[in-house]
Amino acid sequence: MSSQSDHDRALERLLRTMPDDPAGPTPACIDAERLAAWSEGGLTPVERNAIDAHLASCARCLAMLAVFSETDD
Repeated sequence: MSSQSDHDRALERLLRTMPDDPAGPTPACIDAERLAAWSEGGLTPVERNAIDAHLASCARCLAMLAVFSETDD
């Protein structure tokens, strides 16, 4: 997959198949746009470190990263 819309569709499929978390996403959860900026190196070191720390403790966002990585060219 190579286009942004392919990434979006893959992420949407993932989010639809994930079990509902009663707490839902937290304010620290990563949206697709921030995840793209993170993967392209477009964030400040502070922003990147915050996302790294969040990914280490959030299965939802880590799963989204895995799908995002699979769709990256």
